[in-house]
Amino acid sequence: MLSEIISLCFKSFKTHKTRSILSALGVFFGVGAVIGMLSIGEGAKKEVLNLIKMMGEKHIILKVSKDFTENQENRDKAFYGLGFSDLRILKEGLPGIKALSPSKKIENLEFYSKSGEKAKGNLFAVQKDYKELINLPVKIGRFFDEEDEREGLNVCVIGKGLSLKLFGSENPLGKKIKALEQWYTVVGVVYDVKLKKGQLEGIEAEEYDKSVYVPLRSFILKEGIKEGESTFDEIAISLKDLRGLKEKKIYLEKLFKRLH
Repeated sequence: MLSEIISLCFKSFKTHKTRSILSALGVFFGVGAVIGMLSIGEGAKKEVLNLIKMMGEKHIILKVSKDFTENQENRDKAFYGLGFSDLRILKEGLPGIKALSPSKKIENLEFYSKSGEKAKGNLFAVQKDYKELINLPVKIGRFFDEEDEREGLNVCVIGKGLSLKLFGSENPLGKKIKALEQWYTVVGVVYDVKLKKGQLEGIEAEEYDKSVYVPLRSFILKEGIKEGESTFDEIAISLKDLRGLKEKKIYLEKLFKRLH
């Protein structure tokens, strides 16, 4: 039976060579396309999982979706953005918080060194827990600590790419950079962040290589921001465990719809 089938196949191939070759090519490319699609999907899945792992699996990110515009009533201003009152409400009302950090971001800012070199990047005003919240790899020096925040010291942590542009091959620790109208002393350098700029459900993988991190309290004091103003772009929250995560998300959605 098998020999008859094989013989019939060869006879058909000899009789209809072109059709047989085209059929074989169709099967080949069809199977190849399916394998390719599956491989791309698996690769994208791994990239997404790596991003979630890097940013933390037990995190909730509260992010400002739109800014206050000057043509709106001043009385409405309090309902826009995130401020210190929101931080207090979170600490008092949300159970199971391990750590949290608000952040204020200024994009495409020019930074200067004492020697006159300049480079563009992003400024992040954050609190000390921010490093652990996003697994920020500070490879040289340190991240700022509680004392830096309490004293309102002008210290900063910079990305390796920014360091190379401002200081070349020199050790940047102890050197100063200018951001807006303030000079900050470099205490740490961020290295080896492989993720490119992208976004996943409100969590941004920033170009850390071109970023500068300063203590939030120092930034607020030096820039003259009042406590009642909408100070933050987002608040990152790390939870002790994943129990009740869905319920906590719903609670926060209802709470902040009422507050804002």
